Amino acid sequence: MLGLPASSAPSGIHFTLSRRGGAFDPGEIANMTFLTEQLAISEERFSATKREIRGNKVVRVASGDGRPAGHYDRLLGEVGRSGSWAATLNVGQQLQPIEMDLDMLTSDFVVHTTTSDRGTRFNDIFSNTHEKLADFPFPNCRVAADSLWLPGSGVDFRIAYPDFRPLKPSLETLRPSGAILGLAASDGLSQTRKSSIIKQLLDAEVIQRNLFSVMLLNAREGVLSLGGTAAEAVKAAIDDTENALRRLGDTQPHVEDYRLNATEPFTGEEGSEGLAKRQLDKQASSDWTDKWKWTPFEGADGWWQILMRGVWINGAKVLSNQPTIIDLSTPFILAPPHAARAFYASISGSRRLRKPYNSFYSFPCLNPPSLALEFAGELFPVFQGPQDHRNEPWSHKGGKLSLGRVGLGSGYCVGAVVETKIGLGDDAGGKGRKNKRGTDSTTSSVAGYVAGNGLRDVWVLGELGFRGLGMALDVSHDQWRGTLSADTA
Repeated sequence: MLGLPASSAPSGIHFTLSRRGGAFDPGEIANMTFLTEQLAISEERFSATKREIRGNKVVRVASGDGRPAGHYDRLLGEVGRSGSWAATLNVGQQLQPIEMDLDMLTSDFVVHTTTSDRGTRFNDIFSNTHEKLADFPFPNCRVAADSLWLPGSGVDFRIAYPDFRPLKPSLETLRPSGAILGLAASDGLSQTRKSSIIKQLLDAEVIQRNLFSVMLLNAREGVLSLGGTAAEAVKAAIDDTENALRRLGDTQPHVEDYRLNATEPFTGEEGSEGLAKRQLDKQASSDWTDKWKWTPFEGADGWWQILMRGVWINGAKVLSNQPTIIDLSTPFILAPPHAARAFYASISGSRRLRKPYNSFYSFPCLNPPSLALEFAGELFPVFQGPQDHRNEPWSHKGGKLSLGRVGLGSGYCVGAVVETKIGLGDDAGGKGRKNKRGTDSTTSSVAGYVAGNGLRDVWVLGELGFRGLGMALDVSHDQWRGTLSADTA
């Protein structure tokens, strides 16, 4: 296994992200059938886990559908699911590309090899560096080892990963080939009990911090960084582009074009290269965390759950202290029933849609509210900014909060904050919602009680809530804890 010395280790490994299926596009007129299906898929992903007491803490684990501990019918996560965010890994001697889907609800890194012609299949016979290990952590799943090539560095290191190969008579083998990159905070959600890819990079000293960050640049593209953040790289690229545009057509060079900071003293003896080096040295010596706002994680040991200190609508705080889970694979912002009612009650003219679409609310398209979420004492605007008709095909009146008009010619738009009942029992109104298998998402064992997944009063901050914001999630070395941040620069 190749490791890099601390002095030359990169600040982070950056992967380009793309959204499978393109931008989330419910259409100019809201397709309520499509939106309802997406809500059911999102809720079912959260119903695949439960909470257990281990030692002196509450841990979130895979439910196993009633099977004994450690026995499951399938692995968490789904390869090639439309709407997931994916990056590409180059593995093996021949640099075979494998598309990996990000999943923040599991912590396993697993390569799925099926007989289907869909997805990206890794052929180990073409890699002389491939090795099969005598370890079977899961039925039809064997640990293998091979070279992983790091983007932008030309460096490879040896990584061990579970290789899941379903039996040919199984329906699982008809699914796409590829990989799942689990980014959950806790090993409790690991079904293979193998080290995550971030842990292996950290142990090999390829990265120096147990951290990853995600930046969604628009509705189709983003950046995943392991061991660091891409905030500085993105800002530098923006500055370079702006400087290049300013210089177009100029015949005389401007001294200020070469300055990284106009407030820095500049002398002829030093030159622009000396100034740049001096400022880069100063930036390297400063604490990179100073430019981010941090908030601790809480709740059961498992998912990335934070406390949202407030929800602000048109400058007024309408909700306080809302537990919130971060999941980029959920296309909406999900809110528990009482919070959804309070949210839309604060928007003049809003109303709930009729059954069977009563999980959705509408608001006047010509009067979209100004929204902000409060974390760590800082207000972060959401559903704001100029419309991008190229990257956001649903852009129309109603702004980014809108999922489309209620109907042709209607002045009301469907809101992207959606009511969810994933944590409720029968008497609380949870019974009757069907998952994609056509069965009730609640069981008789929780009838009339709060469901065991502990999500009764929890929000889910999905993809639409993170457009234009940077997010970094950190795990300390001495105990499980994390932080969320957004770049305010």
